[in-house]
Parts: sequence; C-alpha cells; structure tokens
Amino acid sequence: MTGREPLRLTRADRDALAEFARAYLHEDTIAEHGSAQGAAAAFAADASADDRQHVARALEALIRAAEGRPLASLHRFLVRDIRCAWLPGSVDELTSVSRVIRGVPRT
Repeated sequence: MTGREPLRLTRADRDALAEFARAYLHEDTIAEHGSAQGAAAAFAADASADDRQHVARALEALIRAAEGRPLASLHRFLVRDIRCAWLPGSVDELTSVSRVIRGVPRT
C-alpha cells in the first residue's frame, strides 16, 4: 500500500461523517468549540443516541482505514470526500474525537 490509494468507507459512513463535519468540524470549529473534542462534545449533547452511535462507528471505520497510512492520505479524504475544514494532527486525535462522542472518559 502506497498511501496514494484513496481511503474507502461505505456511503453511509461517508454521509454520516460529512453531516457531522458540516455541522461541527467546519472553519469556525476552534472559535466556536475551542477544539475538535469540544465540537464532538457539542455534537454528543445535541444528537440522538442513534446519531451518536452512527457517527462514532463511522469515525472508527475511518480510523481503521487510515491506520498505517500517511497522514496526508487521511487529510485528502477529509477534504475531498467529507468536505471537512478541520484536519487532525494524527490518527490519535481523530480517535479522541470518537471517544468523546462515545462518552469514553479520557485516560
């Protein structure tokens, strides 16, 4: 794997991530929420349990797809496919967003 192949997720996962990104991980994320984790906490407070579960599952699928690839591959997917304005500094940062949505305490 060269890292140049696109990340692949199901359409349902891409749609869930795109909706989450459009509403919470936009260009004003830091100004409005302080961090991506703050945006995830806002989403968790606003969303139904089903929506939280679906977005968390989609994030986990993205994390699995991104593992072992260059960060640039993840960034390309987020920008091109999801239209996400926020870009994580690492896969671990994306994992922390998922953990907030799942309600998992920080360790």
